[in-house]
Amino acid sequence: MLNESRQVTAGSNASVTQLQVQEQVHIQELSNGNIGTRTSENPIVEDYHQRENEVMQQHATNAMADLLENETSENIPQRAAETEILDIEQLFQADSFENELIAAGQSQFQLSEWTTHPSTPPPLPFSYVNADTPTVQLHQSLLGEKEQELERAFSELDVLLEEEVTVEVKRHTVLEDVQRIYSNQSIINKRLHVNFIGEEGDDFGGLTKDLFSSFWNSAFIQWFKGEDALVPCIPVNQYAKAQDIFSVVGKVLSHMCQLNHCVPPRFCRSTLLSVVFNTSMIDGRTLLDDFMLHVTVPERTLLQKALNSFEKLSISEKSDLLTFYSVNGMHTVPSAKDFREQLVLVAQNELVIKPMFLNCFIRQAIPESHMRAFWSQLDTDLISYLYWQEMPTADRVLQCITTSENDLKPEEEVAYYYLRDFIKSVDQDEMSKILHCVTGSPLLPNDGITIVFNRLCGSLRRPIAHTCSNTLEIPVSYASVQDFKREMKSILNSENAFMTMI
Repeated sequence: MLNESRQVTAGSNASVTQLQVQEQVHIQELSNGNIGTRTSENPIVEDYHQRENEVMQQHATNAMADLLENETSENIPQRAAETEILDIEQLFQADSFENELIAAGQSQFQLSEWTTHPSTPPPLPFSYVNADTPTVQLHQSLLGEKEQELERAFSELDVLLEEEVTVEVKRHTVLEDVQRIYSNQSIINKRLHVNFIGEEGDDFGGLTKDLFSSFWNSAFIQWFKGEDALVPCIPVNQYAKAQDIFSVVGKVLSHMCQLNHCVPPRFCRSTLLSVVFNTSMIDGRTLLDDFMLHVTVPERTLLQKALNSFEKLSISEKSDLLTFYSVNGMHTVPSAKDFREQLVLVAQNELVIKPMFLNCFIRQAIPESHMRAFWSQLDTDLISYLYWQEMPTADRVLQCITTSENDLKPEEEVAYYYLRDFIKSVDQDEMSKILHCVTGSPLLPNDGITIVFNRLCGSLRRPIAHTCSNTLEIPVSYASVQDFKREMKSILNSENAFMTMI
């Protein structure tokens, strides 16, 4: 029985081998176009050969399909949409963002750079306390380290400062005046002594900050777009002037950083990263966070809901989301699976790709000495920390204010209480206006704000700001906190608000 089994096996193997040889021959015949050319005098044999040819043709088709599939999977890079960008969901959950980027390799979404020698920003993301809110926050354990690194970078920039020069500007023509001033390249590295024509006041630093703040307020309206994170944007018919316009933007940006150690708070962080590192590659987490600040408040609410719980969107919200996609050039149907990745692509297009042409002029205008001494020393974390430390939240502003006297009189205690209550109730725009009136800048001041009191009443009653010393005088003659708030809001929204600055 054993020998018989071996014979059967041997016979089977021989048959298999013979069939394989025949199959190879027939495949070769197929490739040479010979199938169907054999004839036979016996109809049964001819029918057999016909059926055999059909089987062999199917084998050949399958073999060729397998060959093409193997060739495609082994030698042709994958171009599916999901491999065009890093898996954002995995990146958000990863312990080490840098390791995830290394593991992702060439699957990261890439676009052409501006120059032949691009410099990509470090991939480590900013450390968020709460990634669901569109605000820049930092773990407390990193504050001291980042502050020291930033101080070292600013000290390198301070070394380049030279003698002081006096400049005169008019508040209502600040854009034109600043363009005139910075048409002279030698203004860079000079300390400024600013005079606002038609206004009283001496510049001990406050008016310089006021000049930059006034310039950015006007520039953001004329040459940028966005809500709370703005990107360069001008009409196409103004492109002939683009280099002149954004060369001034680049010079003012770097000079402001040199003199005031700060950046414009509404200048989009992702856009600044792309300018500094001359690249279109910004990590997805930073893009998403900045894009939430770039869009309008209703859009922000809708996008945040879609990110957190896409399945809970109503029919009307899904329709609004589809319209949002269409307006921003994403011509596909939003889905829970791909929404985050698609939103990152939209953010990258709006914050980096579209303004790339104008960003080139900003970067070219930054002096090479500034680039070497300061900008090249920064990374993604330090730039994010720079934005974070300038953020004027109510709690941080309250921590900045102190009274000139420790022992206050009863009416002064009441007025001081009214002020603190008012600060807690204002929105971000009003907070920036308060700081601008008091310090000359909408940013959080490094040296605090001092509160003093006056006894003005009747038609003379008003708060008075001393920008040179970050001092605010408030009257003690208010009858109620509502009275105080009404008057403060009226002053902040008035065109003459800056006339109370000294």
